[in-house]
Amino acid sequence: MENVPFRRLWISKLGNKVLRLAMPNRIYTSTGIFRAYRRKVLDSLELESDGKEIHLEILSKAIALGFGLKRSLRS
Repeated sequence: MENVPFRRLWISKLGNKVLRLAMPNRIYTSTGIFRAYRRKVLDSLELESDGKEIHLEILSKAIALGFGLKRSLRS
């Protein structure tokens, strides 16, 4: 976390804490820039978002469909 302004870092940490409380599974770095998903998981989702919020939509819908989380979404 070099050269990250304090305000941006604080907002990110707060957002991650809120998401951890809202999601039934433990999620780390939910506001991270890079995330990988299994093709099978993505193909099973009906996605509506097309902006940066798509990451949260993928996570929440995958969890709702019963896919597990461990560094990547797995069935």
